[in-house]
Amino acid sequence: MSMRARVHPSLLVAGAAALLLVLVLLVDGTRWAEIRITDSTQLVLGSHTVVNCIGSGHLVNCYVGGWPLAQYVVAVPFVAAGAADLTTLHVLAALSSLAVGGMLVLVAFPIRRLVGPEWSVVLAITLLTSPFLLYALLPFGEALSAFLTLAFVVAACARRPGWLLMTGLLAGVTKETLAPFVLVLGHDPPHRLPAAIHPGDGVTTRQRVERRADALGGAQPARTVGERGLLAFEVVE
Repeated sequence: MSMRARVHPSLLVAGAAALLLVLVLLVDGTRWAEIRITDSTQLVLGSHTVVNCIGSGHLVNCYVGGWPLAQYVVAVPFVAAGAADLTTLHVLAALSSLAVGGMLVLVAFPIRRLVGPEWSVVLAITLLTSPFLLYALLPFGEALSAFLTLAFVVAACARRPGWLLMTGLLAGVTKETLAPFVLVLGHDPPHRLPAAIHPGDGVTTRQRVERRADALGGAQPARTVGERGLLAFEVVE
């Protein structure tokens, strides 16, 4: 039996385990994690200021804090609706859990199609053994920013201009200084993988890796996704 025959069941098991992990984090994880931390509580206080300033009609000289716009877009409606501060923090933490789950989905599907199942498994293991498990429990904006930035990199590598524009705009408002780096991350992506070396051509995993490396000068798409993904994490961190 070839290694290729064993890849797909293992990916299914890994995908089911990742989904279960995200559900546990989403339903129960944030209950025992301390989410009332300085940055997030200041963000909620700033959201109260936004609501008060809009309600009173004073739109100048209202200091709301120096936090990313995307987090205010989530927090302000809950504050305006009268939700407790802790509830708003739980919502932000749940959004982090969903963002980490979204990164695993990107690894399992579009990244897998771009660079093959071998690299997608490596990237999934890297994510699951990284600080993102902690970020999935916290109301910080790093997880959402990393998800949107990774989606932007995938869109750039896959040559999808519509998704590139949407993810680029969204990622640009998740961190105060991210927008210029988004342009760098999306610059000069590699060409599509040649059809002759896509999975499903009847060869083993090792042969596919060797053929992909020969055809693309060392699996350039894999290096591009990995390197730009790492740079994206360093930027949002």
